[in-house]
Amino acid sequence: MEIGLAVSRGHISGTKCKTRLIILRSLKNLKIIIPAIVKKATFAFDDQGFYSNDKTSIIPTGDLYLLGILNSKISDFVLRRIASTKQGGYFEQKPMYFLGFPSTK
Repeated sequence: MEIGLAVSRGHISGTKCKTRLIILRSLKNLKIIIPAIVKKATFAFDDQGFYSNDKTSIIPTGDLYLLGILNSKISDFVLRRIASTKQGGYFEQKPMYFLGFPSTK
């Protein structure tokens, strides 16, 4: 991801800002937000630059095709079989479950 700043030893070159600035700027870009505990495969597209909390993960992309696949019934079917289950029919959507997730584009 290119944001036009060079990072060196935890600081942005030429300023006293920490690398957290880079992380905050990347959160303002297009992304897919993944809630941690859900009843069905649920993914939200953010084009407004919202911040998410520690109960979510993000995929830094504006790919609406990918969002459609992730919110599909097939995705829900696969996630229910590989994800850690919780009480009441809930399951966890962790980033590790998406590594190698089938997608054809």
